This record gives sequence, structure tokens and C-alpha cells, in this order.
Amino acid sequence: MGKQKVVIGISMKDQKARSKAFKIAVSLSGVDSTSIQAEKGQLEVVGDVDVVALVSQLRKSLGQAEKKEETPKPQTMTITFFLYIFFFFFLLFIFLKHSGPVLLVYRLWPTSSGRASLE
Repeated sequence: MGKQKVVIGISMKDQKARSKAFKIAVSLSGVDSTSIQAEKGQLEVVGDVDVVALVSQLRKSLGQAEKKEETPKPQTMTITFFLYIFFFFFLLFIFLKHSGPVLLVYRLWPTSSGRASLE
């Protein structure tokens, strides 16, 4: 199944309930890391873990547990790539508008020495 991050909402009344939830999460096979956010009432588990088994064990022990859906973060690399492409075409448009396509061909045409000149 692969490594995944699971967020489970639990009711943590006191320190005893928190430690009980932590022990249950750590005891399952495939768990890489576990963290508790007491102010949000959430238990975060990272690894190749059976979510149904985890939630059912937490319900048996604590009385209430439910898997919370996480909103996926936007992929910044894709957005950055499109911004660079937009910027490139914008600069190309400005360059062609001010210098003209004939001047661009003239600048890249080989000179008498046989080399293209960008002067």
C-alpha cells in the first residue's frame, strides 16, 4: 500500500487517554512515526498501517475515534514551473514587440566571419 499519513480525531480527556492512544498507535505493525496534537484532538500516524484496525482499537479503548480527511497541499513545483514558462513567454513577447521579428532574424543570421552575432 505504501507510506501514508493518517489523521485520526480522538477525544483526549486527560494524560492517561493520550498515552493510551499513543501506545495503541505505536503497537501496530508498519507505523513509522506517531504524534499527538492535543489542542486539535488529533492523532497523526505515518507509515504503512491498517487504518481500519487502528480506528477500531482506538474506539474499543477510548470510546470515540474517527478518521479525518486531509486536504491535499497544492503542488508548488508545478505552479512554479508554469510561472517560469509564463515569464519566459512574456519576456519573449516584449522582446519581439520592441525589436521586431526581422531584427531577431538579422541578429541571429551569420555574419561574414561565419558566426551568429547577438550584438
